[in-house]
Amino acid sequence: MSKPKPQAILDLERRLDIDIPDFTGKQPDFGDDVFFQTNTEGLVSTLSLRGCGLKEMDWIKEFPHLISLNLSLNQITVINGLDKLSALTELLLSGNQITEINGLDKLTALRTLYLFGNQITKINGLDKLSALTVLNLSGNQITVINGLDKLSALTELDLSDNQI
Repeated sequence: MSKPKPQAILDLERRLDIDIPDFTGKQPDFGDDVFFQTNTEGLVSTLSLRGCGLKEMDWIKEFPHLISLNLSLNQITVINGLDKLSALTELLLSGNQITEINGLDKLTALRTLYLFGNQITKINGLDKLSALTVLNLSGNQITVINGLDKLSALTELDLSDNQI
């Protein structure tokens, strides 16, 4: 017998009118766009809602224990609601309509940030991300390289396909 889905997942399924399968204990395949996983305490630690037509992310506060969040290929314009996700280490927001990097200040554990394929024009809002090792800002509209000097842990940076 499978365990019941967490209430926050059930609420999100109702709100978005989609089914979010439980992949706990399974390794997702490349084509698995929508799923969640829980940690040993049964708390949602991974959430992928790739390509779901999302326009906002204010509901994310219902998932404070997330370690990995994939909201790529949606219609999100503003990064918000992430203040309580202090354990988040991976954030994928590629292929949205984001124009400005903001709302990330509290994500001090964040190691991987994908923002490629958005409409970002300048690099800012990353100063507090001291643990960040991977940053992908390719395919945006960035014209000047700045705002990276405090990212001392950064080992991988992609700024290709910008206007630099």
